[in-house]
Order: sequence, then C-alpha cells, then structure tokens
Amino acid sequence: MKSYYIKDIFDKMEVGQIVEILGWVASKRNMGKIVFLDLADSTGKIQATVSKGIDSNIFLKARELAPESSVRVEGVVKKLRKSKEIEVKVIELICDASPHVVPQPRSSFDIFDKKLVDLILTKRHLYLRNERLMAVLKFRHKLIEIFREWFRKEGFIEIHAPILTQLPLYDDDTLFSLDFFGERIFLTQCVAFYLESAVCAFEKVYNINPSFRAEKSRGKRYLAEFWHIKAEIAFADFNDIIAFTEGMISYVIRRIRAESKDELKILKVDIEESRLTKTPYPRITYDEALNSLKAMNTIKEWGKSLSDMDVSSLSKAFDTPFWVTGNPRRIEAFPYKIDPSNTQLTKTADLIATEGFGELLGVAEKIWQRNELLERMKEKGKDSDERYRWYLELRQFGSIPHSGFGMGIERLIRWLLRLGHVRDAIPFPRLFRRHPNP
Repeated sequence: MKSYYIKDIFDKMEVGQIVEILGWVASKRNMGKIVFLDLADSTGKIQATVSKGIDSNIFLKARELAPESSVRVEGVVKKLRKSKEIEVKVIELICDASPHVVPQPRSSFDIFDKKLVDLILTKRHLYLRNERLMAVLKFRHKLIEIFREWFRKEGFIEIHAPILTQLPLYDDDTLFSLDFFGERIFLTQCVAFYLESAVCAFEKVYNINPSFRAEKSRGKRYLAEFWHIKAEIAFADFNDIIAFTEGMISYVIRRIRAESKDELKILKVDIEESRLTKTPYPRITYDEALNSLKAMNTIKEWGKSLSDMDVSSLSKAFDTPFWVTGNPRRIEAFPYKIDPSNTQLTKTADLIATEGFGELLGVAEKIWQRNELLERMKEKGKDSDERYRWYLELRQFGSIPHSGFGMGIERLIRWLLRLGHVRDAIPFPRLFRRHPNP
C-alpha cells in the first residue's frame, strides 16, 4: 500500500531525498541519451528523467514503456527550476498497456470535444484517467460531501429509500419496469413518497440516490439514470422551502468554490460567487413567463410545460438564478398542493440557472389533507390504484403540512462547470438510444 503520493513529493519531500512512485506513465519523450517520463497518480504528475549513462538497462526499459503502463519507480528528488523532478534509479514494470488508444487518456486534448463523444463514451473505462474528467469527478465528490455537510448542519437525517418501488410519481411511459418474483415493479423515479413517510418521524429528512427516467430525449440535460437530491421538511410551507433551498445553494456554491480550487484551475472555470449567491433570487410567475416569451415572439399555450428553449430564452433577462412559480395543476404531479388563490395553479416553483443551462431544481408544498389528496388522485386517475393506499393512509395518521425539493446533481455540476452535456458530469452515463457500455 502506498504511504505517499506525487502531490506529497511537491509539498513535503526535500531535494536529494530518495522516493518511490507507484503510478502510471502518462507520456514519454525519447531525447537521444535521455528519456523523459511524465509519471501520474491520482494526485497529479511529475517529470522523471532516465539517463543512458546511469544504467543502460534502466534506460532501455524506459524507452520501451508504453503510455498508461503501470510502474514502480525509485529515484532521487531533484530541483527543476521552481518545481521538482525525479532522477530515476529503478524502474519496475507492473503491467504493460497494450491496447493502443488515440488520443491517449492522459494526453493534452479536449475530452469534451463533440467530435470525440462516441470514442470517449465507448472507452469510458479508460478515459476516466483523463485529467479534466478526473477534475470533474473530484468536483462532484466534493459537491456531494458539501451537500451532506449542509444537511447535517441543518439537523437533517439521511433516509435510505428503496430503488425498487411499486409507486410511479409520473406517467408509466417514463418508467423502467422489471419482474420482482412475478410482480411488475419499477426503478424509482423519485423517493419523495418514502421521505414523506419519514418526515413524520424525523421532521427533516433527505436522500441522495440514483433515480431513473425513461424519457426519450437526447437533450443536453437528460440522463436515463441520474443522482437525485431530495428533502422534505415538516411544518414548512411554499415560501419556507424556497428560502431553504436558496440558503442551501448559496452555501454550497461558496464552499465548493473554496474547496475545489485545483479542479477549477484544471478546468479553467471561475465560479462567480458574489453573483450566483445573491439571494433572494428573483421570482416570476408562470403567467409572467408566458408573457415574456410572447414578447420574444414565442407563443406558448397556457397549461403546457416550459421547454428547455423557453427557459433558456427567459434566462437572458437575469444575471442570477431565478424562480418560475405557480406551475399549472395539469402538468404537475398529484401530491403537490393547489394554490387556494388560483385553483388552476400549484404551490410549486422551478429554479432556473443562468446562461441557458435550464432548470436546476424544483420545490413544492405538499398536500397533507386526505380529501384534497383524494381529489388530486382522482384527477390523475390514481384514486382507485391500490398501490397508493399506504401513501393515502399517511393523511389519516397525524398528517402535517410539509414541503420538499428535488434536484439532479449532474445538472448542477453542468451549470457550475459550464459543461456542454450532463453526460460529462457522471462517471458512466446512461443515455437514450445508446447501449449501456461499459
């Protein structure tokens, strides 16, 4: 097991010290009597030099190494201008890299180049070694930890909800179904039903889990499998959940910007903290959104969902995220509360990103009274569906007002890092019309 890494050589090791590196050959340059190796591990790269005059056998080994071969190297730390390098004394090949892949995973190329999409996805298991993709995935790791940090700070309990479920939240045609010992069940679209059960025990609950949507879209914001942050808060209304999520997003942006300086430098991204954390975010109603689109010569039928193009157009008027509030009841799921001031609308809102990156998250005040829930279930054709009996029973057993939110992690990462597609925000994307490989 390794006791130190390449980053430690730069940060802690002295010039003249003998070190051992366990890692990979990122690249190699044969320069006559010297071979330059760029050695890499999970923390970075360091140059290593192999001189023919020191040991001809080691020199020949170095000349024959293929990029991405795994190696054990011993050498002496040397000064290299304002940095450090390794003068190699021992090379041991651990495993050769025989498949010839072009471009080489750790070489300098744009891994997000649209012309390379098919190659990068087909050989994803190899291209995870790319420095820029590694930076995205390290950023993702830190981001999820910061969300958990926020929930702990706010007194939430993490609930592990099932992925196999009988309960669809949306239409059956967006479900992935499977056989469960002779019974048809589904991969979860959303764990909100289970969190609404737990909220009466713990009052503040959250879940970070994969969700699955069989949406037949090849858009930049869609994955068949994505990671979903869901939370429910007891005794919270519509304005409470908006204020909560604004505080959460602002906290997360400030923390991730501070904690991911190395990753942001590799990706050449600057997160404009002062602008993106300026809360409260502006709000426009669904009707105001339609009027704004009409002024842009886009006529939208009332009661239809706003498309990606619609919200992209709307975002041009804002330099911060903004809310679209009061979605029509006909397009929203049955658990969401109807607005008593206009019964054609729901107590819901979508937070829209800047610069055309689309919806980031949705919030909703939930129906907590049995009769109102029955009315909505009937409206959606679910009132006689026995699968929802237990969910309805919650409204007869000390029910309380509560609200929640849901957000796809990959969409947030895409926005913060200015990625072209959500497929670049997850290690192994699952996409419509693409074989799940690897």
